[in-house]
Amino acid sequence: MIDTMHTKRTFILVCCEIGLLLGLILSGCTTSTPAPVTLPGKVVLTTLPPTVPASTATPTSTSTATSTPKPPTATLPPTKTATPSPTASSTATPTEKPTATPTATPTEKPTATPTATPEFIQTRIGTLNEHIGEEVTVIGKVVATASFSQGFKFTLDDGSGQVVLLMWHNVYDDCYAAPQLNIGAQVRATGKVGQYEGELQVEPRFGSQVKVVRAGGAFAQPVSLNTLGNYLGQVVEVKGEIANVSGSSKSVILSILDEAGTPGRIFIWRTTLDRIPKANPALGTIGTRVRVVGVVQEYRGSLEIVPTLPYDVEVLSP
Repeated sequence: MIDTMHTKRTFILVCCEIGLLLGLILSGCTTSTPAPVTLPGKVVLTTLPPTVPASTATPTSTSTATSTPKPPTATLPPTKTATPSPTASSTATPTEKPTATPTATPTEKPTATPTATPEFIQTRIGTLNEHIGEEVTVIGKVVATASFSQGFKFTLDDGSGQVVLLMWHNVYDDCYAAPQLNIGAQVRATGKVGQYEGELQVEPRFGSQVKVVRAGGAFAQPVSLNTLGNYLGQVVEVKGEIANVSGSSKSVILSILDEAGTPGRIFIWRTTLDRIPKANPALGTIGTRVRVVGVVQEYRGSLEIVPTLPYDVEVLSP
């Protein structure tokens, strides 16, 4: 009897739960989970029991208690989630640019003033005996001139002694100061110190090694041709007109007449003649007037004037 009543109660509970589920379905609530029905003094079923097949036995005439289903629990509208306001980005603090370190301007070192190198070192003529074979520079005044077959000689005096400045023809021709290189000239010459027949010589290799500091010239005492005997061995100056020309391969003789009609002879070496300005053809023309400075010499009983340098002969007129 007791088992029969327990079975009935169970059946009734199952039917109530099935009815509750159907009511929820019919009410359109599809998302909410039905709350479990709690009967007084009974165990709450959280899961549906397996479907029990309906019993074929006819129940007793006991009235079936139908439980009234509870209305479905109202579904609350979804709570709006507050969207967080974007947080304002903090303004980036500007990074200070590194201050450029000023570059130190290098202090210019004072430029050392170069010591002037002397253009030359003068050697006193009186000490040349100590410099044989060496190249030296001497300064002196021309006190005498001479010529030979291959060049010219100038005697220099600096107060301490005398020396011969030997210039070969090629060196003389290369010297731009040659027209000023004569008696009285102040000369600076560089050359090798040598000795010939006991005579000291300074021999330059180039014309540029001879410089005239103060010009000299062909100057001497003017004399008349009829007084030449009084000046034998001396340097004199004469003037005249060419009356005759004769010569050889090595020399030329000019016969001249002065204003008084006195005859005279001028002896000129070919090496000198070829370097006389305006010599050709003037010196070969009768009637040409000339001025000549030279040494009075005697040759075979005749007096003659011998010019030493090309610039000792000057053509005055054609």
